[in-house]
Order: sequence, then structure tokens, then C-alpha cells
Amino acid sequence: MVTGFLEALLMAADRGLDLRTVWGDLGTESRAACLALNEFWGVESPGWMRAS
Repeated sequence: MVTGFLEALLMAADRGLDLRTVWGDLGTESRAACLALNEFWGVESPGWMRAS
């Protein structure tokens, strides 16, 4: 369920959601999972994502 939520969040970002507005509200495990999903999908995570 959590992965499904994070996948939906990342896909919404692809469609224009500014993920930076909620990135700080995600916990460390959720942020790490988003980075891992991007890596799995072959998507380069922006620097602001990797820096936090």
C-alpha cells in the first residue's frame, strides 16, 4: 500500500505536481523508497531529492 502511494506521488510529479512542496513532510524511509523507485525505473532523481 505504501509503495502504491509513493508510486502515485511520483507519477503525479511527472504530470506537474511540485514534489518539493511535500518532500519535507515525507519520512526518511519514504524519501529513500522514492529514490529507490526512481533508480529502479531508470529515472534520474533531481539534486534536491538526493540532497535531503
